[in-house]
Amino acid sequence: MSQDRRESGRWVTWAAGLAWLAACGGAGPSRAPGSVAARLAGASAPELARMLHAPLGYGGLRFADLDCNQQFAAPGTIGADRLDAFARCLAALPLVESNRASDFPDEVVLAYAPGFEVEVLLDADDSNVIRWIGFAGRHDLADALPSVAPAALEPQAAGSASVALDDAARTRLSRERAELGIPGSYAWMKVCIDGTGAVTGAHPREESSPIAGEVFSAVAMSWRFRPFVADGHPIPVCALRLISDPPDYYKDSRLPYPIPAELGSVRVSPSALHRTAGQIQIPPDDGEKVALAELGLHRLVAVFAYCIDDHGAVTAVQPLRSSRLERYDARLTQAIAAWTFAPFVVEGAPTPACASVSFIYQQR
Repeated sequence: MSQDRRESGRWVTWAAGLAWLAACGGAGPSRAPGSVAARLAGASAPELARMLHAPLGYGGLRFADLDCNQQFAAPGTIGADRLDAFARCLAALPLVESNRASDFPDEVVLAYAPGFEVEVLLDADDSNVIRWIGFAGRHDLADALPSVAPAALEPQAAGSASVALDDAARTRLSRERAELGIPGSYAWMKVCIDGTGAVTGAHPREESSPIAGEVFSAVAMSWRFRPFVADGHPIPVCALRLISDPPDYYKDSRLPYPIPAELGSVRVSPSALHRTAGQIQIPPDDGEKVALAELGLHRLVAVFAYCIDDHGAVTAVQPLRSSRLERYDARLTQAIAAWTFAPFVVEGAPTPACASVSFIYQQR
C-alpha cells in the first residue's frame, strides 16, 4: 500500500477553532474501527459501489468467482467504469471484522474465509468513501502473494511454529536490550509459505533493531506449516506475525506501516529513534487552509517514511499517504528532512534506520 499510504506521543494545539495534531505513529485509527468494519462487511453490492471512489487503489483479492478473479487479477487501480463490477465481486466475499487493527489512520482490517486478511483505507474526511482495498501488509505492486491471518497457518506438528531461541540468540538479544535500554525485543515478520507449507521467506517489516530482525527471521525460517488451501487447492500465501521476547513484551497488535522496501535500511519503531532537533508542529498555513476549504475538506491525514544515516541526519523522505494538498506535502517533506537524530546504535556501531510519521489536521 506504499503507493498511497511511531516516535511515541501526540501533540495537540488549539487555536481559532482549529485542532492540529502531529501524531508520529501510534496514533491508531481515528474513527471507531469496529463500526466501520461491520458496515463494510455487511454491505450489498449497490452500497459498496456508492462507497468505492475512482481511481480506487487495489492491492489484490482472491475471489471464488472465476470471472471476478479474471477481471481483477492484477493489483493497481480500478477506474470508474469498473467499480460496479468490482462492487459485485466484493459483495460476494464473506467479509467479517478482523480481530486485528492497523497503525494507519483511517484504515480498517477485514478478513474472509478461509483466512485471508484485507486492509481498507477510508477517506480522511469521509468514512463512507473507500480509497484503497487489498491484501494486508503490501509494500508495493511486486509484493503480490495473498495475505492471511497468522492463525490461518496451521503448524505441521506441535511446536513446529514456536519461538525457540538458542543460547547464542538470547545472548544477542540481551546485548541489544542493554544497548538500547529496552526491556524486550520484537519484530513484525512477513512470513511466506509455498504450496507445500514450506517457509520461503521471513522478512522484518518493523523491528526493535537489526539484531531482533535477524534472530526472529532465523526462527521463522525454521517453522513448518501445513499447506494453505483455498478453493480446494494449496496456494502460496504470506502472514504478518508479531514475534517478541519475552512473549508478552510487545503488545501493540496494530499492523505496521508498509515502509517501502526500496528505502533499504532497517525499519524500526520511531520510538527507537531519538530526535534532537527539528520542527514537529507543522499546521497548514493560511493559503493551505483556503485550499482545504475549497476542496470541502475538514480533516487532513499525511503519512511519511523517513530514513536517517549513521550520523542521525535524515537522508530520505517518502510520502506513504498524501494530504491531498501538494504544497502542504512539500512543506512537511522539507520539515522532516531538516530533523536530526541521535545516531541509532547497534552492537556499538551507528546504523542507518527508517521509521514513519503521521500528521493529522482537524478543522473544528
